[in-house]
Amino acid sequence: SMLDDYGLTLDDVENIAFLRGTAGAMFNTLNGVILITTRRAVNLTDKKAINIKKVSPLGYQQKTSFYSPKYPVNKHLENNIPDIRNTLYWNPCIKTDNSGKANFNFYTNDKSNTINVRIEGLLIDGTPLVKDIVLRAQP
Repeated sequence: SMLDDYGLTLDDVENIAFLRGTAGAMFNTLNGVILITTRRAVNLTDKKAINIKKVSPLGYQQKTSFYSPKYPVNKHLENNIPDIRNTLYWNPCIKTDNSGKANFNFYTNDKSNTINVRIEGLLIDGTPLVKDIVLRAQP
């Protein structure tokens, strides 16, 4: 973050202000300015303009799909190219049914017979949920 770039902590910050539109014009932008005022004089090592940093947030991002290979025919199953993917499945929007259950399918890799699964989500009341599971392939 910008605070890390200058070796600052939140304790060093006195005030943060956001200027929109013409209020940020004196900083040569109409897109917005974030002003951070420190509590004390800070000895910064960056020799550029130490009180101004221009950042451009990513903004809206189009949804993309996580690539997951399909093995519909035997020629793909029998090829000699090993599948060494580390991340086998990722989906940011799995919804459960009324009973709280959800199903999904994925192909395993050729690296090991143990798969570490991490499930992260939100309960209906907004409470975060994190669950780590180890799956072992059956011989």
